[in-house]
Amino acid sequence: MDSDFVNDPRFKGTDSYILAAYVKFMESAGARVIPLIVNEPDEVMIEKLSKINGVLFPGGANDYLSYGRKIINHLKEVNDAGQFYPAWGTCLGFENLLIWASDRGTDILESYNAHAISLTLDFVVKPETTRMFGPLGSDAYTYTTTPMTLNSHSYGVNPDSFTTDKALSQFYRLTSVSYEPSTGKPFGTSIEAYDYPFYGTQFHPEKVLDLFTDNSGINHSWESIHYNRYFAD
Repeated sequence: MDSDFVNDPRFKGTDSYILAAYVKFMESAGARVIPLIVNEPDEVMIEKLSKINGVLFPGGANDYLSYGRKIINHLKEVNDAGQFYPAWGTCLGFENLLIWASDRGTDILESYNAHAISLTLDFVVKPETTRMFGPLGSDAYTYTTTPMTLNSHSYGVNPDSFTTDKALSQFYRLTSVSYEPSTGKPFGTSIEAYDYPFYGTQFHPEKVLDLFTDNSGINHSWESIHYNRYFAD
């Protein structure tokens, strides 16, 4: 469980949670949210997936690596059968998407210190050529000039891994990077799968819209809200 919630008496006796910001993020785009509960029986998970049409793998500090792998494998089967079924991963969810796709598994992660800070993006491909940023046209370059992608993570994936890890390089296209503030070391920040409607960001668009706490590093400008709200659609 995320350290912010460990000592909160409201969560006594629980070992997992879904931050409300993710729910509100999806609802802002007109979605209705059904929780997938870690370690619930496979048949329950499959039944839930049959009644929804997309999955968001959230961030946080909980461990749903094995459970989530079952979900992503099922979504691949569904898409292979011809049904459009998207998935999105944020922060930990982003990292898990890459773990599930890579040859190296959890070893794909490296230590980074990027907490409570809004950063710019550095596109490694033309954003107009991507499915994630393409609809924005030239406005996508606003992410390169305005620090508005909220980062809060201790791990990340080095951009080099998208060429050195064969399985990862064949499954996901890296579309942008940001840089660890203290060292300038790059880390992957946005991805999209080549053959599946799977996407992810290392940063947190949902928190920009909903989280108002001191020292959170969130850019709450109208411009930032507009460009983070875009990811919900």
